[in-house]
Amino acid sequence: MVRSRNQEIIITCVFDFNIEIMGGTAWLETGGKCMAKSVKINAILNVTLSASSMLVSVITIPYVTRALSVSGYGDVNFAQSISSWLNAFCVAGIPTYGIRECAKVRDDKEQLATLVRELLRIITICTVVVLGLFAIAILVVPRLAKIAPLMWMFLVSTLLQSYGVEWYFQALEDYRYITIRSIIFKIISLIAIFLFVRHSGDYIIYGGILALVTCGNNVFNIIRLRKEIGSSGKGALCLTRHVKALESFALLNIASAVYLSFDTTLLGFCSPDNSQVALYQLASKIKNAVFAAVLAVINTLVSRLSYYFAKEQQQYYLLLKRATLILVETNLGVACFLAVFAKEISILVSSEKYINAAMPLRIVAFAGFLSSINAIIGFCILTPMGREKRLAIANTVGVPVSLVLNLALDWSWGAVGAAVAVLVSEGCIFIVQFASSIDVFHSLNIGKDIMKSLLCNLVPMLLSIFCEGALPVNISGSSEMSSFIVICVGLLVYLLTWLLVSSVTKSAVFCYVKNIIANVYRRISGK
Repeated sequence: MVRSRNQEIIITCVFDFNIEIMGGTAWLETGGKCMAKSVKINAILNVTLSASSMLVSVITIPYVTRALSVSGYGDVNFAQSISSWLNAFCVAGIPTYGIRECAKVRDDKEQLATLVRELLRIITICTVVVLGLFAIAILVVPRLAKIAPLMWMFLVSTLLQSYGVEWYFQALEDYRYITIRSIIFKIISLIAIFLFVRHSGDYIIYGGILALVTCGNNVFNIIRLRKEIGSSGKGALCLTRHVKALESFALLNIASAVYLSFDTTLLGFCSPDNSQVALYQLASKIKNAVFAAVLAVINTLVSRLSYYFAKEQQQYYLLLKRATLILVETNLGVACFLAVFAKEISILVSSEKYINAAMPLRIVAFAGFLSSINAIIGFCILTPMGREKRLAIANTVGVPVSLVLNLALDWSWGAVGAAVAVLVSEGCIFIVQFASSIDVFHSLNIGKDIMKSLLCNLVPMLLSIFCEGALPVNISGSSEMSSFIVICVGLLVYLLTWLLVSSVTKSAVFCYVKNIIANVYRRISGK
């Protein structure tokens, strides 16, 4: 799937934030030094990286789901989900904590090096314990022993992810390096998939590519990190100074991993094979691919918002308000479109054998919307303001909800049950996070703008539902081509209706896009 118009709006408006807020310059004075990495450049690089991930997913998901059996594809996703939530125990909240702490001392090479060494030592201790237990489980748990080759591959993958130190390069806003390195390895993995994954029984090869090739770029992170730190920070290490703060961040990471990945793991244990895992993961991956650009923009904003909150609070609230309104409106539009055309999208992406992924996709589409809003509140409001304990509590609330609902629903509802569980969990997290940041939203005063965004997407959604039902089931004689035609017509109807309604209501996205187009026109015309 190519980058959507909504995603282009997000990118452009982030650039516009930088121009308007900083008066046309990308330079900030920090302690007598210039921070030469602008939000604009970071947004370009981060969205480029996310776009590459989207492109790889768009290419590989249709190919792999057609090449592999449904259960084989599910086996790989089952192993990958276990690796994902175990990784949260290995890194102990350091990815988020490390960005904040390294950003604070990034101008002092000695302090930065000492901090990084301390955090790596903590990761090492946690990783040894977690992966040791994981190895024992592979040997003694029948469900894991049945696909032992995959599990051992993803054990190595978990190890590589733990030492990825992406948080270090994000804190230094070194998105150029992150982007180039990641894209190179994505291309390598893409080539490997097309060369070696060709038959229904090649799921172990596919799992190996995901586990080893894709995560292999983290080896280069460690090599580069050693070069940058060098002999700095060789003094005594004090791990205990991080324990108190890491309690909240670790709880946040683990809680997030449990309700985001453990549902797939539990679904695998609840099913006789991993076919339901395949349906649920297809829905989740389509949702993740679509929302990837949104998360990239949020990641780009975190470091700058943290700086603004400490130094320039007026600019903090201005940037936060614009980002929130734009992301809410575009995310809601994406969720509504996915929900309406879920059946056609599932068929187009992975053929008719995945048509049962339509209902899970409808549900997780709105879970994706809530997740992106939770990311805005959590990482753009609570984290810069030092309210990480409230963030951890909010995510902790989602864990028991997810576990109880998965245990209650997965046995009988399969993939649909897992989708319902993640939607309700995200809703609970949103309620707690919103309550923890209600004072900020009062300051932003965006209630009327949010209502406009709801109206701008409700009307197009209703017309799209009518469009989807009115078009013939089999237009071209091919189910996949018919699905493609329905999606294209539906997208055109949705965008034109959104444009009409938003122009009448003067929604946030419409006004920002209109201003940007006007500015571009003035520059081109020389007026």
